[in-house]
Amino acid sequence: MKISTLFILLAVMHVSAAGYAQKITLYEKNSPLSVVFDKIREQTGYDFLVSSRTLQNSKPVTIRVAQAELSQVLEQLFQGQTLEYTIQNKAVVVSEKEKSILDRAIDAFAGSPTVGGPNEIQQQTITGRVTDSLGTPLENATVRIKETNRATFTNKNGEFTLRGVEEDATLQISFLGYTTREIPVTSLTGTIILHRTNAQLQEAEVIVNTGYQQLPKERATGSFTFVDNKLLNRNPGVDLISRLSGVTNGLLYDDANSGNTLGINIRGKSTIFANTIPLIVLDNFPYVGDIKNINVNDIQDVTILKDAAAASIWGARASNGVIVITTKKGKMNQPLKVSLTANVTISEKPALTSTSTSDYIEMEKYLFDQGFYNYRLSDTYNHPAITPVVQILADQRDSLISADEANRQIDLLKGYNVKDELTKYWYQRSVAQQYALNLSGGGSHHSYYLSGGWDKDLSNYVNNSYNRLSLNGSNTFTTANDKLNISTGFQYTQSTTSNNFQTPAPGNSNLYPYAKLVDENGHALSLDKYKANFMDTIGQGKLLDWTYRPLDELRNSDNTVKIVDYRFDLGVNYKILKWLNVDAKYQYGKGTTTYRNLYGQETFYARDLINTFSSINPNTREVIRAVPLGGILNLQNNEYTSQYGRAAFNINQTFGFDHQLSAIIGSEIRDIATNGFVNTIYGYNELPASVSPVDFVNQYTTIITGGQRQIPDMSNVTELSERYVSLFANAAYTFKQKYIWSASARKDGTNLIGVNSNQKWNPLWSTGLAWIVNKENFFHVNTMNLLKLRVTYGYSGNIDKSVSALLVTSVGRNALGQRDAFIVNPPNPNLLWEKSGQINLGADFALFDSRLNGSLDYYYKKGVDLMGYTPLAPSSGLTQFKGNNANLSGKGIDLALQSVNIKGRLAWNSSLNFNYNTNTVTNYKIKPTSNDQYLGGIPITGKPLYGVFTYKWAGLDPETGDPQGYVNGEISKNYSQITNSLSPRDLIYNGPSVPPIFGNLINTFAYQNFSLSFNITYHFGSYFKRKSIDYNSVINKYGYFTGNDFEKRWQQPGDEKSTDVPSLIYPADPSRDGFYTNSSVLVEKGDLIRLNDIQINYQLNLNSAKALHVTNLNVFATAINLGLLWTASKKGLDPDKYQYLYAPYNLYQPKTITIGFKAEF
Repeated sequence: MKISTLFILLAVMHVSAAGYAQKITLYEKNSPLSVVFDKIREQTGYDFLVSSRTLQNSKPVTIRVAQAELSQVLEQLFQGQTLEYTIQNKAVVVSEKEKSILDRAIDAFAGSPTVGGPNEIQQQTITGRVTDSLGTPLENATVRIKETNRATFTNKNGEFTLRGVEEDATLQISFLGYTTREIPVTSLTGTIILHRTNAQLQEAEVIVNTGYQQLPKERATGSFTFVDNKLLNRNPGVDLISRLSGVTNGLLYDDANSGNTLGINIRGKSTIFANTIPLIVLDNFPYVGDIKNINVNDIQDVTILKDAAAASIWGARASNGVIVITTKKGKMNQPLKVSLTANVTISEKPALTSTSTSDYIEMEKYLFDQGFYNYRLSDTYNHPAITPVVQILADQRDSLISADEANRQIDLLKGYNVKDELTKYWYQRSVAQQYALNLSGGGSHHSYYLSGGWDKDLSNYVNNSYNRLSLNGSNTFTTANDKLNISTGFQYTQSTTSNNFQTPAPGNSNLYPYAKLVDENGHALSLDKYKANFMDTIGQGKLLDWTYRPLDELRNSDNTVKIVDYRFDLGVNYKILKWLNVDAKYQYGKGTTTYRNLYGQETFYARDLINTFSSINPNTREVIRAVPLGGILNLQNNEYTSQYGRAAFNINQTFGFDHQLSAIIGSEIRDIATNGFVNTIYGYNELPASVSPVDFVNQYTTIITGGQRQIPDMSNVTELSERYVSLFANAAYTFKQKYIWSASARKDGTNLIGVNSNQKWNPLWSTGLAWIVNKENFFHVNTMNLLKLRVTYGYSGNIDKSVSALLVTSVGRNALGQRDAFIVNPPNPNLLWEKSGQINLGADFALFDSRLNGSLDYYYKKGVDLMGYTPLAPSSGLTQFKGNNANLSGKGIDLALQSVNIKGRLAWNSSLNFNYNTNTVTNYKIKPTSNDQYLGGIPITGKPLYGVFTYKWAGLDPETGDPQGYVNGEISKNYSQITNSLSPRDLIYNGPSVPPIFGNLINTFAYQNFSLSFNITYHFGSYFKRKSIDYNSVINKYGYFTGNDFEKRWQQPGDEKSTDVPSLIYPADPSRDGFYTNSSVLVEKGDLIRLNDIQINYQLNLNSAKALHVTNLNVFATAINLGLLWTASKKGLDPDKYQYLYAPYNLYQPKTITIGFKAEF
């Protein structure tokens, strides 16, 4: 922009009445008007807005005045001219006079080329209205004809008029504090909306994307959560879910209770047994692939559709909520823009849970004295290995070593702790790298975007890694008349995950705490599955090495998952009329997931299987192998192909200043074909490539037990075809910019539901009203800038792909190698869609010049015809049947607040999310028949879907240390009766396992180029059962040894006053342990407040980056998972982390720190 133009704009926006009082002195003879205008400007400061074309036909003027008023001078100047003028603020706007009807007729009769001539561009008078995004008129906004000095200003109603405007002209509309817009005259529809440039106020002006339409949030009746690019990039995680977690209103990340692979729920659960994953929409199309394949650096923003009015346009897939992802696009008339993002994330090394070696050895001694190991020591059928302590005790018993020697050896073992070697050789600091490069730009009729991303993640588990390559591109072409718009796009992602971590566990038992895995020189030591004397003699030394060395297994593992996913899409939009366009979209997608797990011959799995199915020929002493030498390759391949087509008419029309209609009506079809296979290949060699055939039908004698077995074969084939067809319509009508009504209707059909055609279709609808109260004349609350009330109601749906209207069977082989089949799903010709109705009452508000803004929603959901089980008579061949037999209700509150606490060089902003959600099972056919079913996760009518039930605790028996419960209200130690009887009064309902209250608080402080931000997350109202010792599982080697509780166990009378841990008994009683581990004494509250992350940003001074041609450079550091600020747990436990404490091979995400930068060129 030229300096002179900037001065003109500043002058136009300056309002002063003093100019009228200034006197003008002029003496001009036959001077051009432009010269006279300049001299008046010098004396008064008034600007003259006029184009050179307008002045071409003006007459020279002669004028002589002294100390005259401006109005007098202008009257003389324009006498006899074909021009007219208006004074607006401190500017004189000059335009051509509109000719009278008589003058037009004379010109036409005389063939004047100035009117309607073939070479003349037609001129017209245009009118319009300028408002902000809330519909408030903007007074004194500048409306300028681009590349001219002609302009006008809006009045107090935001209205303007411009005469003599050429048809091919473009308007520039500007207002202080708002982004300037350019609109071709041919595209002018009446009302022009400007948006603030102040980033702090953009939340009130969000454009939300439903996947079908883009609309200003303030003109929507539905409930949305908008996650902009800045908030999305707060967490540097490699996948979208990690970036949405902890910052998104209405979305709860709860991996343990979500019921889906994403670990998230939007406004709680809407189903019991069907699909619980929210619908993912990527650039207007439902996304079928793995969400981890979406490069988050390509995402511009995310819109969460929460209520029926927002989500029901997606019909039968929307009851779980909808996540609409919009990727970055190029812009018209933008020079090439290059953006580079890079960061690295490093985590701490995991801290494994500590177990007491001494306590474990003490328990082994007790069990040895009780004779527990006698069978294992004498077992000549399975030949199980014995732990070192048990072998020492056996040698002492058999007088092979003395008591002193046995104690010496055992004391030596007490000094070992396998945790140290696991920490050193099995775990590491994780290092994750992200790199993203994108290019964007465009010309007058074309825009483009191209990006590439590479991610590399070395896990906390040694030999586990993740690599991803992603490419993304889009192009948009527009014809010169802006009628036809063609868009294309593609996405390609390839990822490889290595899952080579091997759990060090001998045989089918868990690792004992004093195990030695590595010698002093770092060489792998063995933890054998079988007794050493058996392995030394079996097979007469001709079998493969049968020792199990965990460290070698870790190094030799070759287990990978490779995903290739790509899509192509095409969109065509044609503008039939100014207010009507037709839009057609098509997408083709394909994805392949290949699981490849190779057990090389050097791995224990292959050696064990080859040896097990080997025999020795008594005559030739040769080894006969039913399983050939070589590797064993387990291969699984899953593939999907999707096609999606949509055609719709879009209406967007403004009638005068009071009526606005936006509508869409259309149809879409979708086809998804999935297939897969699993295959087991024996005798596999890569170089040279070879495999060996194997007989899976016949049984072979195993060398260990002499029993008969088939060679394992996991082969199977799956195939599924899904077809959907839909009709949809959506409309929104706005009256006087303050009353809004919306409605949508959709009808979905699929081949997965019903037998009769009327059952295959599912009609769904929604409607909503909104009232912008602050625009009413009676509203005089000066501190409130916005008050918008909303109410919506409607239905959305869901589908369960695990059931079918037709009979589904699985065909395979039984233990004898014979072909057999079993019923996976009995036929259900009356199968229906699940349906969820939801009412939403909401308010959007802004106060104190929008320094405080937010939204508050209350909702109630009711799910009907949900999938559930109902009992059947045993004579039917089935005990229960899955169908539309359950109902579920839910309600909640969503509160979102944003505030600007301090403005200026030092700024402080806050963002608060508060969510409350609860659900109740209102109908379920199967009722509990025993107390233990309450604890087993069966839906209970009248209770939340995930409730925590426990046995009522009566303390420890002071004589024996046995745990005590209740039977029919009486204290009892009859554990079988406690668990198997039906007496709800002997149980305690503690509360939900899913927190009903959750949210977060972000505080951001900024000073000049620095910003510092804290995110605190919280959840309240949930309960969990802390883990304690289960003697039966520990004794039988499949449970983890919880040393702390073992040390606290009851050992003598009086201990019951200081501990609740039962005594150790032999033989172990599974029902006793089951009662204790599910008793109310172990229940803890899950309330917590967590410091989730801290982020530091620095915006580099661009003057120091000029040599690099950098236009923007931001460096940042983020720390995540920083720990608890407070917990309600009596034991000080972290509920989110606690579920992993006694499974050391499934680690909770440790603390991480990320450093990175983003540069734009």
